[in-house]
Amino acid sequence: MGRRRFARGPGGLLALAIVFGAGCGGSGWENYLEDHAVNAERRRPGDALEVLALVQAAAAEGRRIRAVGSGHSSSEVAQPSAGHDFVDVGDLDGEMPWSFYRTHPERYVRIGAGTTIEEINAHLATRTPPRALFNMGNYDQQTIAGAFSTGTHGSGFDHGPLTERIVAIELVTDEAHPVTGERVQRLLRLEPENGITDAASFATGHGSFGDAGDPVRVMMLEQGDEAFDAALINLGCFGIIVAVTVETRPPFWLQEEEELRIWDPDALPDLAALAEENREFLQLTIEPHAMPSDTQGGKVIYLETIRRALPSPGTEPADRPRNREDMGRMLARIFSSGMLENISLSNPDSALRAIEKTFRERAEAPDYASRSDVVLINSLAPEFDATSIDIWVPLDKAAAAIDRIIELARERGTDGDEPLWEEWWHTSPLGIRFVGQSRALIAPSYDGPRVSIEIPLLYDISEGPRARALHNQYRDRMMRELEEELTCDRYGGRPHWGQRNWMTDARAEAMYGERWERWKAQYRRFNPHDTFANAFTDRMGLSGDTPSPGCDDADTSGDEVEEGGDA
Repeated sequence: MGRRRFARGPGGLLALAIVFGAGCGGSGWENYLEDHAVNAERRRPGDALEVLALVQAAAAEGRRIRAVGSGHSSSEVAQPSAGHDFVDVGDLDGEMPWSFYRTHPERYVRIGAGTTIEEINAHLATRTPPRALFNMGNYDQQTIAGAFSTGTHGSGFDHGPLTERIVAIELVTDEAHPVTGERVQRLLRLEPENGITDAASFATGHGSFGDAGDPVRVMMLEQGDEAFDAALINLGCFGIIVAVTVETRPPFWLQEEEELRIWDPDALPDLAALAEENREFLQLTIEPHAMPSDTQGGKVIYLETIRRALPSPGTEPADRPRNREDMGRMLARIFSSGMLENISLSNPDSALRAIEKTFRERAEAPDYASRSDVVLINSLAPEFDATSIDIWVPLDKAAAAIDRIIELARERGTDGDEPLWEEWWHTSPLGIRFVGQSRALIAPSYDGPRVSIEIPLLYDISEGPRARALHNQYRDRMMRELEEELTCDRYGGRPHWGQRNWMTDARAEAMYGERWERWKAQYRRFNPHDTFANAFTDRMGLSGDTPSPGCDDADTSGDEVEEGGDA
């Protein structure tokens, strides 16, 4: 009855969860961009009981402890506290058995928190009969716990964020007991009211479940909507997640069709009709800067990507054809992201012509079909490094919001002659995705479908600190001003929690109303002693006193240098 572990190669989680020896007599952590880094004590438990022991020790010593996954977040939401502990969940992976389902156990997979999306897909494909995830983002190297906890999403109004297929969350808590109010550390399984677990069977059977050391034997089950809906997007604040149960579906293929289109500000596209016609999957990739006058008539262009579900033919999945391979991906394998960024900033016409060529070749390529998880991976993340904001706007305001970004690009776009810190240039196209409604208390789409506008800017992790600081000045200014623009009343946007954002408690209250207060009530239940607090909760005013760590927190995302300084 033990869990089924997954083998990993160097390209999986271990290549992305960067841990290095540094200071404090322990180790350190940094995210995938190396722009958030701390000296903290790394712990790598092998099961939930070891996690429970770590949390009990942290609670007794008054230390903070935080789970980390792949580190694929450009905000500080996943960042541990300097001088404290972090839990590397890499060994909490693989499928875990569960004997207490009410019905249809074949529909679900109970999986370790450190399992990557890629590993889940590969595992489901080998099941008998095979299964598949309903949807996923453009990238598959995140751990499942980190992905759903921050609201990661795919595209298509038939699908909300990944949270919508999470049916149970297992976490180690340091909480105020909901009945007695006493401080307790425990292994807790959260489900909604009338969840998938038969509570009576669990009560009589979990004490003898599995082997003698199986963590299920000490697990508590809680079924209730309020705690579960809050925990769906928990931002790592409610405890150390050790496992989740995910709803799956029969395997399917997707057929991908792409069209090159012109953005006409005088006749904005009917995104509502387009999204309704393509509820399974729809994505737009928009270059917000107008093409040079000799290319596409000097217009703004975009790529419309539609994917339609097909029954699985039962054959091996086809790789993406070479003629559908992004030219940018091939360039990134040869050059660094920083070199491509510098080309975009110093010679924007050349960069725009390369983007037009890529869009045109993809649109002219034959339609492509393969297994769902193969087709859905179209992120350049393995080759490109980028930082980004992702703002979710109401459907009826989405076209106008996108047009506003294009208008700002026209008004403020630079030509490469300005000082670096004064640049205003989109070094990567916009990604427009369509996200269904979510039950999670603080999901940006809690009140209905929304359109996600992702604005990525290339990022060079190889450059020196002074050059990085200069680049960060223009990146931070652009992203912050664009966030302010898209979250104003005119467009009503809400930022993605796991990407760069400038959220505050007051802004969250304005965006989420009483749902934010309800979420904070659950936060106070699950984290009353700041055991799972970090720089994000400090910034949001959720934590108590900011800790005085033994080592400095090296967040390099906002370094400032004097204008005109030597890079």
